[in-house]
Amino acid sequence: MNVAMMDNDVLVEIFDLTWKRDRKVFKKVMEYLTLRFSRIWISDVVKEEFLRYNRQKRGKLLKRHMKKYPILKYCPIKVAEHERELFIPPLDEGEADALYQISKLHTSREYSYIRSISFVSNDQEALKHAQNEGIQTLSYNELRTALREMGVIL
Repeated sequence: MNVAMMDNDVLVEIFDLTWKRDRKVFKKVMEYLTLRFSRIWISDVVKEEFLRYNRQKRGKLLKRHMKKYPILKYCPIKVAEHERELFIPPLDEGEADALYQISKLHTSREYSYIRSISFVSNDQEALKHAQNEGIQTLSYNELRTALREMGVIL
């Protein structure tokens, strides 16, 4: 099983802005993500960051996407605030939460069926931090390039 852990900036770009701009492109992006990943996990803190701006509309939008695309799930691994603080600074709370969840996942026997997990973000500092921690990354630019090769322009 391949899992993607999304950061807020990528959620906003794909699940809000792309959805609003062009729903056909959004559908193609989701088809690509469905082929590439078995699951897309959203951490609790990243979800709160996503909902911080326009909570009601984005809440409905996220619920709709999660219902239509079963690969979208909230991350089952929970992180305490004091654990997140190990990664702050230089990261914001959502990135720290996602990266600590990935770190916990690597040490858990319960999730040993997961073959790989990628942290997907547009924040270069967070991606660099993840790579230094030995976490597999996928930048938003790399994702856009892969989609462009399929004829999908974001």
